Amino acid sequence: MKQRTIEQGQVTVEVCAEDAVGSDPVAWLIQQAKDGMVLLAHADDGVIWSEAKRDGLMFPSNALHAQPVLRKETLQMARLFDNEGETYLWRTGEGRWRGRHIKDGRGELRLRYYDEAQILWGTRVEAVEVGFVCVAEGEQGLRHAPPLKLDLQDWKDAHPLRLGVRHYLAEDDEGWLRVSMSRLTGVRKEG
Repeated sequence: MKQRTIEQGQVTVEVCAEDAVGSDPVAWLIQQAKDGMVLLAHADDGVIWSEAKRDGLMFPSNALHAQPVLRKETLQMARLFDNEGETYLWRTGEGRWRGRHIKDGRGELRLRYYDEAQILWGTRVEAVEVGFVCVAEGEQGLRHAPPLKLDLQDWKDAHPLRLGVRHYLAEDDEGWLRVSMSRLTGVRKEG
């Protein structure tokens, strides 16, 4: 098992004002998207994957995987991310929308952090299309379609998909380092 390495870097963290997101969180997310960013959203009716392109968000086709539609009525939270930063959107307990931007590599804030790769479920590939792969797990057929460019032949391990996560650390009053916030950095296949 690879040992975690704590690094330090410059970070910009911007918490959006309560009224910044407005009444249409989906439109706000689309405005934040930059070419190549990945969207991972959680809604009442399931998980939604997308990839940002110059002309908007690209979703897997219904023929590949009939994932839920990204709509404000069912959206709970969303992360729009790449290796450099993340825009995080969430619904508060009061039903309001909040947002936060994290950008690495610049800013006055110097934070310690470590990266980890979390396992995404998926024991078999069911289908691929340009830019997306539909993976399934278990007899129940749990499915999702992350934006990856894979061939069916690329699949050798039972759980090769990884979600990159960066955890930022802060020292508490007693001198212990604790994770103060986290962001997604990418989705990839290992092995």
